[in-house]
Amino acid sequence: MYLCYNNEKKELYHGSVISSNDDVLFTSYSDIGWKQTKNIMVPNSTFSFRIKSNFGYENHKYLRFRATYNDIELKNYESEKSLCNSGFRDAFDVTPEPESWEELFILLEKVYLQRDNWNYYSYSNGLVHFCTKYKDKSNWDKDTLMARMVKTLIRGAFDLNVVHNMIFAPYLSQLCTITLEVIQCLYKKEGPDYNEISDTFDVLYQYLKETKQQYLLLKK
Repeated sequence: MYLCYNNEKKELYHGSVISSNDDVLFTSYSDIGWKQTKNIMVPNSTFSFRIKSNFGYENHKYLRFRATYNDIELKNYESEKSLCNSGFRDAFDVTPEPESWEELFILLEKVYLQRDNWNYYSYSNGLVHFCTKYKDKSNWDKDTLMARMVKTLIRGAFDLNVVHNMIFAPYLSQLCTITLEVIQCLYKKEGPDYNEISDTFDVLYQYLKETKQQYLLLKK
């Protein structure tokens, strides 16, 4: 399967047949073991991507890409794995099997198509999904993972300059409520990780101070 660039329509597409005069950017493979491409530039744009794979190793296999646009890393706020681990904030993972190239190409084409506003789009979807899922505490993961996710989302609000955006405000408020509950759970654990508690509280307080909502701390 090929990932191609249509020079007439100026868009990415994938398939087993290549249209004439189009550029082939990448060809799929099923090689076992670790592989990584060089930086691949999409013609007539400042969008580039790199693909990494590691097929055949059960606990370490993966298939992912990373992308940049105008020298800005594109983030994946919709993945909980990315929210939990700073090393994967810009990683777009799909099912790590040789049969999953189409899944990866479809996601890559989606990111490219929405490249101008991708980080805002991804952050919005990730924030809404997180708040909708985790307002119900029965859905919670481990407290430490929850702490990592809430910190990433609060920091993302600053990174994308949406702290004072009224569209995001209801969800950011819900995120603060969840964050306070996470801090309480961390504190009540046997042998609490005070560094994690302090770090999570500092990130939350930065947001509350910026939005003049420190009073919310008194409610808890």
